Amino acid sequence: TSKEEYDKTVLFVEHMIKHFFHEKFYAANLEEDLSHVEAIGRSLEKQLSKNEVLTNVLKMLESDNDFAKISEDVLREASNYLKIDDCMLLRLNIDETTIDCIGEWAINEEMALGNKFSQFKVKELPFFNGKSYTISSDSLMPDVFSDFFENAGISAGVFLPLEANDKPGLYIVFVSISERKWTVEELRFLQDVKRVLQTILIKRITDLLLFTFDQN
Repeated sequence: TSKEEYDKTVLFVEHMIKHFFHEKFYAANLEEDLSHVEAIGRSLEKQLSKNEVLTNVLKMLESDNDFAKISEDVLREASNYLKIDDCMLLRLNIDETTIDCIGEWAINEEMALGNKFSQFKVKELPFFNGKSYTISSDSLMPDVFSDFFENAGISAGVFLPLEANDKPGLYIVFVSISERKWTVEELRFLQDVKRVLQTILIKRITDLLLFTFDQN
């Protein structure tokens, strides 16, 4: 091989290598762009789904059904959207020592825990104190919560109080039997659900007071 032929061969190989890496770089960028577009699409789809659920929940502000029925409808929307095992509305009874489950929605009826929760005394519920609690499966929790979770058969939970006559007389409870780590987005959504139910509850109490006043 002559020096001239050798130089031509080297130039050809160099050109092919540059072309190869250019194509690889282009393909990698194209794949990254496609992944970005797909991620945006999934995000928009999720946001649209969330907006649809919140719209359905907000419509219940005008419902004439009783509060227990409305709460079940709201919990159904929340449960189906976030795929939560069980959602309950717990009410403090007049004796202030026991509770009742007045609304519930479970993805699987066999997994419904409303009856089990109603068997607990208020003093056995570490969350029934007017505060909000978010506990994921991997959360470090006090023994009182660990014992309660074990007795209730749950792995994670979100507990949000509702005030009635300036007292935390009700709690919205979202629980997972399997392991679950709550995300910030999920917690924001559940806070929106709480605000809607709190608004409906205040409206029902106000209507009842006005009715009683009119009767007198």
